[in-house]
Amino acid sequence: MLDIILISIESVKVVIQLSLGGLLLIPWLKAKRKFYSDLPFLLGVVLLGVGLGELFDVLMDANILAETVEIYRVRLSVLLVGLEAIIFAISIIWFRKRLDLRNVFRIGYPAIYLAGIFWFSTIESILQFVSIMIISAIIPLILTFAIAWKLKRLPSVHGLLVAVGTTIIAIGQVIEPIFRVYNALALAEFIDILGWVIVFASVRIKPGYTKK
Repeated sequence: MLDIILISIESVKVVIQLSLGGLLLIPWLKAKRKFYSDLPFLLGVVLLGVGLGELFDVLMDANILAETVEIYRVRLSVLLVGLEAIIFAISIIWFRKRLDLRNVFRIGYPAIYLAGIFWFSTIESILQFVSIMIISAIIPLILTFAIAWKLKRLPSVHGLLVAVGTTIIAIGQVIEPIFRVYNALALAEFIDILGWVIVFASVRIKPGYTKK
């Protein structure tokens, strides 16, 4: 039996993610000079990548797509677009002048990620592997933007809001299995939406130190 409420909330979340991602990308697309290292652009790519990936969840929950290993591999490959943008952002902040180290992270992470999702043969094992890969990207992201905010760096984004929003998203992902047991996945989706809205706000609300 379809869970109409859950599917509706998931659909709203996808629309929000894609819309916010588009709002971040539009100014970049209109700019005369485009830099792929612009953090608002990278956050927009993250939102679009995650939103398109979660669209697969909506289609599977609605029984439009079958929950097969092949579909999950495609869904998680789409998610990699967003994760790669996270890795790119982190590498730029920490290794701005070291192209070689940036390339190690930008090439090594997706290579390991893709090798894993095509190596493991069951949905459960693939999802467990991807969870580890997501955590390995999210924790450095939280620390990087929190430190950047503390040191009054990155005037183009509010580092603290990125850290807070990403932390909320991470908490939602961790407690999702618990909500699943109590048939309360809709609550986990609301938590996820809150986190992504805060991440989006980090571009619209400039850090206080830029106003001094």
